[in-house]
Amino acid sequence: MANDERADSDQPQEEFPDGKDPEDVADLDVEMSLGEHLSELRRRLLIAALSVLFFTIVGFIFIDPIIVFLRGPAPRDIQLHQFSPTEGLFTFMRVALMVGVAGAMPMLVYQIGAYVMPGLTRRERRYLYMLVPTSTFAFIVGMAFCYFVVLRFALGFLIGAESFVSDQVESIISVRFYVDFVARMMLALGLVFQTPIFIYFLSAIGLVDTRRLSRWRPFVIVICAIVAAVITPTPDPFNQALVAIPMYLLYEVGILLSRITGPVMRRRSRTDS
Repeated sequence: MANDERADSDQPQEEFPDGKDPEDVADLDVEMSLGEHLSELRRRLLIAALSVLFFTIVGFIFIDPIIVFLRGPAPRDIQLHQFSPTEGLFTFMRVALMVGVAGAMPMLVYQIGAYVMPGLTRRERRYLYMLVPTSTFAFIVGMAFCYFVVLRFALGFLIGAESFVSDQVESIISVRFYVDFVARMMLALGLVFQTPIFIYFLSAIGLVDTRRLSRWRPFVIVICAIVAAVITPTPDPFNQALVAIPMYLLYEVGILLSRITGPVMRRRSRTDS
């Protein structure tokens, strides 16, 4: 027994700088040269691109049920029309690409996390492991919210808006503009709904705090308006507000999550000190 105790005591103990908790120290023995970093980045980008390509091919194979699905939020008496020989083909290709990005989103988030993981502490890695499934779930929730709430209200209002102008106006909708509008809105809100998840992650690893996020509110309002103007295919303020308002509200949810995370991180820092 004594020999075993001496053997255990002779084993080198893990040492960390400044007496920090092992949970808050990155792996110090992981060192990569610039060429190795670039090679790793290239490999991660290749895997992400192949994932997008795979789901894009799947989207193109199942393009008919996808178009039927995208047609769902519109009023039933509306017909989609093609105004040029190539409009339908190019539209279906864009939809397939958007399906590829949406389907590959979990892999894209994972590849980003796997690339930065060697520089993270053990505690930050645990937060990253939670980030991938929660961000995927938030992406799905955002697209569902757009499909069942935002689009049904927006399309019902916008397509029926000609009745406010004249009873002699009839809607003839291009398949390209309609599919671009629906697919882009769903993809955009899917990304927007990940805002509080990423704010929580940045707050958990100590990069942002509640006071800083609160000071950024005026800039966030402007950024939300600019992003909404870019991602919405129409210039009217109604559609831009449908994206900008949820985007800002989700930022406020992120601040609320940061308020929950902040005291925990302060207690940990006091404990470490």
